[in-house]
Amino acid sequence: KREEKRKAEEEKARLEEEARRLALNDPVTVLNTALSASPTDMNAIREAFAGLPGNMPAKVSVLYSSLFSDSKQEALLQLVQKKSPVLHEFASDSASQLAQLMAFEALMATSFKDRMKEIPFILKYLFEEDIIDEEIIIGWHHKANAGAVLGVSPEDAKAIRDAAQPIVQWLEEAETDDDSSEEED
Repeated sequence: KREEKRKAEEEKARLEEEARRLALNDPVTVLNTALSASPTDMNAIREAFAGLPGNMPAKVSVLYSSLFSDSKQEALLQLVQKKSPVLHEFASDSASQLAQLMAFEALMATSFKDRMKEIPFILKYLFEEDIIDEEIIIGWHHKANAGAVLGVSPEDAKAIRDAAQPIVQWLEEAETDDDSSEEED
């Protein structure tokens, strides 16, 4: 019996060590570690992000999950404001900005369905802080299946776009006003 117990303990220790070793090689774990250990060390975060598998929307979806999914109690807008330096870092071009909106959509559909009313405020903040351009927000809004690549159902996509409608309408009206002003000049 002692020999069986010793072997069981050795096997348990071996499995725990294997799990630790695998976790250190898991890109999601590496990203989570970089974000929690040093949330302002953009080099470490960029390096961890680069190691993530998949295309840009998949990588940004992991980033958004890492940044926001443990934060069920706090207002999402406050979290977005706190995490904006990281969001800025990964919004350098239209493709990365669209990937952020797709990741935001997937996050809302999976983790924050009960917080849809916060969507227009978050989108407005992302626009005003130059994280996501208005054309990208408007284009994403009009592409109802943009989040499908990340598993967002058509029903969730519609609910998210319905919630986003006030900010999109405001952006479209501002864009129309800008076009009218340019024509008058």
